[in-house]
Amino acid sequence: SRKAMILNPFYIEELCSDKLKTYKTFKDLVPLTLPVKNKRELLTRLDSMPTSKVVLKPRFGSDGQDVVVTNKTKIRKNPPKVNKDTLLQACVEAKKTAMFRFPHGSYDLRVIVVQGKVVDQFYRVSAKGSFVSNVVRGGRIVFTHKKSIPKQVLEVVRTIDKKLTRYKPRIYSLDFMIDEDNKPWLIEMNSKLGI
Repeated sequence: SRKAMILNPFYIEELCSDKLKTYKTFKDLVPLTLPVKNKRELLTRLDSMPTSKVVLKPRFGSDGQDVVVTNKTKIRKNPPKVNKDTLLQACVEAKKTAMFRFPHGSYDLRVIVVQGKVVDQFYRVSAKGSFVSNVVRGGRIVFTHKKSIPKQVLEVVRTIDKKLTRYKPRIYSLDFMIDEDNKPWLIEMNSKLGI
């Protein structure tokens, strides 16, 4: 098994690997995210979600592994198995406009940040019939120019990096979804910059 080299200070590594910590640190920027330890807690917290679709994902993990997007009705009829590290998150539907039109599926915008500067950016587009845009899950990459990043996203990048400026080095990526109201939502942070 290959081991990833750690470049960042511990706090940034922890913030990037713990999706609940990301939510608690950036509550206004991340969709509502609640921990659920069992089926009973899942069913109780489901009513707190402001969206009809929800995301179930592991608190720790990467590559879109074990991420499930479904609707609340299906969960109520047949609650899935959850464990103590499961998160329930409000689902952000990606905006479909001329600028963000992909033939099928969903997308997110990954922005790579080094020492507070955006050094790369691209869209990750899900495979047909999937909501998860990770390349290892069948998604594909569509590169874009920095000038095409919505200014609201760049403002959020600055807000996030401002909280992290005391840590050096800072090398991380931010995955965004942009909703119908043009609000960028931080879906997750990564310190291992795979695609």
